[in-house]
Amino acid sequence: MYKYYLTLVLGCICLLSFKAQGFDSIWYGQSHQRIPVGIYKKIDTVNNIAQVPVIVFLHGAGERGNNFHVLKSQGLQHLMHTLEVLHVKSYYIIVPQCPLQEKWVNTNWSAKDHRMADSASWPLKLVTELLDSCLKHNPVLNPQRIYITGLSMGGFGTWELAQRNPERYAAIMPICGGGDTLLAHKLYNVPVWAFHGAKDRLVLPCRSVDMCNALKAMKAPCKLTLFKNAEHNIWNQVYSNTIYISWLLAQKKNTQGKSAVK
Repeated sequence: MYKYYLTLVLGCICLLSFKAQGFDSIWYGQSHQRIPVGIYKKIDTVNNIAQVPVIVFLHGAGERGNNFHVLKSQGLQHLMHTLEVLHVKSYYIIVPQCPLQEKWVNTNWSAKDHRMADSASWPLKLVTELLDSCLKHNPVLNPQRIYITGLSMGGFGTWELAQRNPERYAAIMPICGGGDTLLAHKLYNVPVWAFHGAKDRLVLPCRSVDMCNALKAMKAPCKLTLFKNAEHNIWNQVYSNTIYISWLLAQKKNTQGKSAVK
């Protein structure tokens, strides 16, 4: 019941925000499994329906909890600043917050690889349902321009969301994360630009390197940027770079669920 109520609230927030710029906060899910969600939006497309790009932003382990204010503390504020530098007229950023004791992906972040579980963690399932609800209730959002990006723990979530629903996303930009290399083929039609610090000791660089090598071996659209002298915290550099963000927003799905790589 709580989920349906919150979905209705979310729909009202979306539909009443055509010309809005700012921040909305909600709780999404059921009473025993729900997550806080921040929605950062800049929308001015009343006469141009279904053109607003959607960015799903997955934070790292340090931003878990139920405090909306910490969501912008790592990476997100730099992404939003770059959108303004690029004069992006409209955007809709969905920022779910993972509970303190949970993970987007239930795996050992320091391992050299992992296999994707049969089902996603419950917080990651809610992210998918949340996105469905936003698209259903807000006609200005463009289903051909849905992007995922995330850092560290959120980098793992970025890879997994795309591997579970590759037909949905126009492009992904995982930072310091890792996916299941045996399921890399699922991303054949999803443009990827991955980033990692070459001296990262928390999440090994091979996590991004191996995923990208698997994709490149099948000639899938994949780029990898390794920051030569950097360790784990590279996301502010990534999100402050207009080239990277311009690339992300340039990707678009066609009606067959494939991205026209640019």
